[in-house]
Amino acid sequence: MIDPSGWVINDDINPVDGIPETPRDLSKVIRHDWQDEIFSTGISQSHNISVSGGSKTTTFSGGLGYLGEQGIINTNTNKRYSLRLRVDHQHSDKLKVGFNINTAYTALNGATTNGNGNGVKYGAIQKIILSRPIDIYDPSKDDASHYISPAAIINDAYKFDNLTKILMNAYADYKITRGLSFNLSAGGVLSGSKGKEFYSKNTTIGYNQNGVGYIQNINSNSYTITNRLTYQKKLL
Repeated sequence: MIDPSGWVINDDINPVDGIPETPRDLSKVIRHDWQDEIFSTGISQSHNISVSGGSKTTTFSGGLGYLGEQGIINTNTNKRYSLRLRVDHQHSDKLKVGFNINTAYTALNGATTNGNGNGVKYGAIQKIILSRPIDIYDPSKDDASHYISPAAIINDAYKFDNLTKILMNAYADYKITRGLSFNLSAGGVLSGSKGKEFYSKNTTIGYNQNGVGYIQNINSNSYTITNRLTYQKKLL
């Protein structure tokens, strides 16, 4: 337990000499248990549905999935939706074709939980754990020119990230003659992510710029095509 009197004791700093002159009455200072006020029990739920079936020449299988998570910071959520489908078809004695697709969409919403990696304590968890338990401005420790509550990174900020990823593959197998076959397969990965962040002037990140925002958009694609000719023959 931190003794609040160990932080700032005096008040009424003279603007001329900067010397604290009047002892502060700490009994009138608002006190907090930041972890108790902001943290909560995280909740997770997962649901999946699968189907499969087919006929003599065609088979299929697929599924839908959902994952929902409520973070220990009650404004933070993670949601993931997924879809998968596979189909194989025996077109004739010589030709077989099929495809497989997996896709997922993930959305993260809530406060920034980590710092920027440069020693600046911008993340919500860092601020909550390291902030003193009293509403007093200390110029030797506060980044801003006034006291900023660690709750500001949650109540006066916004962050949203989403990621869409699609993996797909298709193939064709053709038996040319006995022992000789040809396989063609093609696949690809498509991914795209978008991020939006805003921090008001009431947060440690935004106070110096009267609020600040960030937007990012990243897309990436990759493809592969494989041709394979196979000959099999048993040797006596």
